[in-house]
Amino acid sequence: MVDVEPSFITNDEPSEPVEPYETALDHQSVEAKLDAGQAVPSVDAQFDATAQADTSMRIGYMRASKADGSQVIDLQREALIAAGVSACDLYEDLASGRRDDRPGLNRCINTLRRGDTLIVWRLDRLGRDLRHLVNLMHALTHRGIAFKVLAGDGAAIDTTTADDKLVFRIFAALAEFERALIVERTRTGLVAARARGRSGGAPFKMTAAKLRLAQAAMGKPETKIAPLCRELGITRQTLYRHVAPDGSLREDGAKLLGRHL
Repeated sequence: MVDVEPSFITNDEPSEPVEPYETALDHQSVEAKLDAGQAVPSVDAQFDATAQADTSMRIGYMRASKADGSQVIDLQREALIAAGVSACDLYEDLASGRRDDRPGLNRCINTLRRGDTLIVWRLDRLGRDLRHLVNLMHALTHRGIAFKVLAGDGAAIDTTTADDKLVFRIFAALAEFERALIVERTRTGLVAARARGRSGGAPFKMTAAKLRLAQAAMGKPETKIAPLCRELGITRQTLYRHVAPDGSLREDGAKLLGRHL
């Protein structure tokens, strides 16, 4: 019996060349950066940056002015979901657009993170006050959050583009100009009112007639302060600012009666 040594079967046909594993780094650009003495980011760092960019979310906000059921937000919800907003990322309010302290809007703003996009159906759903809108857009831009409007007069607004960022800077300038005009008109009106003998501000709660009644009542030991204040329609602080506990006049009380002499 002849022993036959085992032999390995080899394939003489040339094998297909194996393509090198593709990475996120371009080898030519890596060599160029190394020659220039520049730092080269690792593959893991680039993958981490890509994964972080992919975590950006689209957050939707809805608002109806009336809570009595006469206004619904179904149309807004459908439009936002069609724009790519998840149903669990929708926030809503049933309140006037002139109110800044809306709980749904506050939760929505607190949820947003850098890279996210806030989407509304129409611009007036976010608010009706120009200054509030501009301040809110400035805060979102500072935090790296984009803003987009789907319909209505502001449908062209999309702060992910450079042009719309410029538009909101113009809006901010206009809002500041409007505020300056309001302040100037208010000051001019106050000066004109003082020239006519009128002073600005709310009317005084304490009048000369109430002051005389308070004097007479405070001079009696049995007088209770709380019922007296309710009867006169003034606060305890206002009463003691004009009348002492013994019924005598204080400085503000003397000034008030002096104006009516």
